[in-house]
Amino acid sequence: MAALIERALAQHRGGYGKLEGGQSSDVFSLCGLEGSAHSAGGMSEDAIDRLIGDAVAKSLPVCIGFPKDMGDLGSDAMIVGHHAYVVVRVEGGGFRLLNPWQSSHPRRVVTADELKAIGATIYVGR
Repeated sequence: MAALIERALAQHRGGYGKLEGGQSSDVFSLCGLEGSAHSAGGMSEDAIDRLIGDAVAKSLPVCIGFPKDMGDLGSDAMIVGHHAYVVVRVEGGGFRLLNPWQSSHPRRVVTADELKAIGATIYVGR
């Protein structure tokens, strides 16, 4: 479903190249939802866990936008910088992510302290 929504947004904007640098919350508006953005760098790990955990429990869409430079997290977890992933579930003290490209999914969960350390952006649709 995430790949289909990304494709629709690309068509709406005039191509995948036009998605570069966009906000994940823009996708929510295509679905008739309002999106909110939260900077993980300014949140506690508990607040990040609550925000994502509560949204997932309520079946609200959650995306995480990763910055271009992530240090070792990118290679360790196999996460592409300057890209957004969909949170599919809370798992083992972290969050299981799905790449909307339908390939190159992160090889492990990502934790709240990692999201905080790299200054990821958490997008929640309502």
